[in-house]
Amino acid sequence: MQKICVDETSTEVMKKIVQEAQGKLVNMLVIKQRADEEACSLVDDTAVRSRVVVVDEKKLVLAEDDKLKEKCSELLKKCEVLEKKNRELTEKFKNGVQCLETELLEASNKEQEAANERRKKLEGALKNCLKTCSGEDEPASKKTKQEK
Repeated sequence: MQKICVDETSTEVMKKIVQEAQGKLVNMLVIKQRADEEACSLVDDTAVRSRVVVVDEKKLVLAEDDKLKEKCSELLKKCEVLEKKNRELTEKFKNGVQCLETELLEASNKEQEAANERRKKLEGALKNCLKTCSGEDEPASKKTKQEK
């Protein structure tokens, strides 16, 4: 511009050049304003999309968390039922063992009584056998026959 001024260009031409420069500057400012607005809009859209994605993911995670809590609750209930059954079976087992011990003891006592009876019978048979062998228990008719 200085060169134009030095050349003694008319003020009209200078005004025209300044007006054109100002117009171009205004156009550039408008373009810059639009670019800034578009950039802000893109940033806002991106932020909104990011928030939407985060919110959607959060909903999915919470839904999955709820499902897992339900499964956990169901598993805890099943575990309680199994523990109760286990306690019942343990009690039944203990009772069964006690019954078996009692039955074995009774059977053992009966077997011992039977064995004692057999022993008494055998001892009695042995005494009779010894008496017979020694001649103490011979019938009177046999003794008289042998003496004759």
